[in-house]
Amino acid sequence: LDRQAVHLRDFAILQFYVATGKRRAEIINLRGDSIEIKDGRFFIRAKVKGGFFLNFELDDETTKNALFAYLEATNRTDIFGKDEPLWLRHDKGAKSAKKKDLTSHGFVRRMEIYAAEAGIEGIHLHRLRHTFAKIVSEYSESMAETQEALGHSNIKTTQIYVQRLAVKKDKHSKSIRDALKK
Repeated sequence: LDRQAVHLRDFAILQFYVATGKRRAEIINLRGDSIEIKDGRFFIRAKVKGGFFLNFELDDETTKNALFAYLEATNRTDIFGKDEPLWLRHDKGAKSAKKKDLTSHGFVRRMEIYAAEAGIEGIHLHRLRHTFAKIVSEYSESMAETQEALGHSNIKTTQIYVQRLAVKKDKHSKSIRDALKK
């Protein structure tokens, strides 16, 4: 097991989840030809839920740097444009060509190991998507923008994501308290 490659890979994948809010399969199934770099800009073509492809720009230096660090550590900086898996397993069982792709379950297992080492229980990778939804919703103040960012076809699904995490802002208690003091 190449521990450095594994840690760099896991960090890069985690950064993709944090920066894009995409689903597990949408990140894990990325391939070298899924990413295009043009004029210093980073474009991703991902197969999304429903079986269609979505093109989007990723403008996050932390994620890009994490990806390049992983690719450099695995001597795969030439992967762009190639029909090869972006994320590889780095264990003895990955020697055969058919078994070298990392699976989403394999990545989740790695996250559970990291969480256990950090003393964190009950980690669920999908919660990152909900956190992404909450942050997009709060900054954009637009349910439609949040829906688009998550790739939801139904706005009711987006509302469920946002409402589960939303904390209603207190707009009145201070006014009420002030009025009662008079």
